[in-house]
Amino acid sequence: NYAKHIFQVTGSTKTNWDMGCVEMTLQTQGNVPIHYTLDGSEPTEESNLYEGPVKIEGSCVVKAKAFRDGEETKTYTHEFNGHKAMGKKVTLNTEPAPQYLYNAPYNMTDGCRGAKSYDCGEFTAWYAVPFDAVVEMGGETSYSSVTIGTFIRKGDFVFNPLDLVVSISEDGKEYTEVARTEYQ
Repeated sequence: NYAKHIFQVTGSTKTNWDMGCVEMTLQTQGNVPIHYTLDGSEPTEESNLYEGPVKIEGSCVVKAKAFRDGEETKTYTHEFNGHKAMGKKVTLNTEPAPQYLYNAPYNMTDGCRGAKSYDCGEFTAWYAVPFDAVVEMGGETSYSSVTIGTFIRKGDFVFNPLDLVVSISEDGKEYTEVARTEYQ
């Protein structure tokens, strides 16, 4: 007997600000072919062969399997929720709490939703300072709303934001407030 789970496909994401996209890297033990799909369908040996990071530019469901000696691994699945800021550069003006830095600021525009636990390595948190960041939209895309995702678990002292202020700038120096909302 052996632990078959070590042969499963795993994945990781990286926001590539230079290319304005998210890159998905897939891996498994040994030099075994990984096949993947981007439409949520089940991968087969005829599906795309993984040869390097997959460029993600919008909503999709990546599914991948490794095929070895007539057997296949369980399906690895990762969902991306596309938005206009996906792959855009983020500059943090305030530092996150060190124990919840994780992959900030790259995780803020990667199109991935965090898991159901605040300590899973997919969330970034601020303590005793406000969250202040700049997302460089590039000016060529119009947009009319801003959405943020937060994690709340009051019993563990993980609270929602008190308010959200959105400001825009053409030059990165002079900002104009365009929206503000308060939360209970």
